[in-house]
Amino acid sequence: MKSRMSSIWRPNHGVFVKDIGEGRFIFQFFHHLDLKRVLDGSLWAFGNFPLIIRQLGLGDHPMAVPLASTNFWIQVYHLPMGYIAENIGRMLGNMIGSFLDYDVTNKSSMWRNYMRIRVVVDAAKPLMR
Repeated sequence: MKSRMSSIWRPNHGVFVKDIGEGRFIFQFFHHLDLKRVLDGSLWAFGNFPLIIRQLGLGDHPMAVPLASTNFWIQVYHLPMGYIAENIGRMLGNMIGSFLDYDVTNKSSMWRNYMRIRVVVDAAKPLMR
């Protein structure tokens, strides 16, 4: 797990990985920018299974942190002209799960035919196409 995820994430200042049992791991990043890049870039997978990542707060017990949902960046295609907008993304995101973010950098070209939105989805439910 450590070598695989380290090679994918390539943290500049390293990462420590500890298996704490029951399919849970602790990842300790040694620089806040490495952590931010991993959290912002999710969804990550390991062995074709989603890797649900949560940042622990001060005093949080790692076995008590709920892992029932995960964040996805979703690309929405085949929208009519003029519908690649944040308000439409917010509406679609809330239909899929809970809207988190809209990628404003994605509309840098008038020829883009999709929008990127970030949503929280229930990890126990199947994904819709």
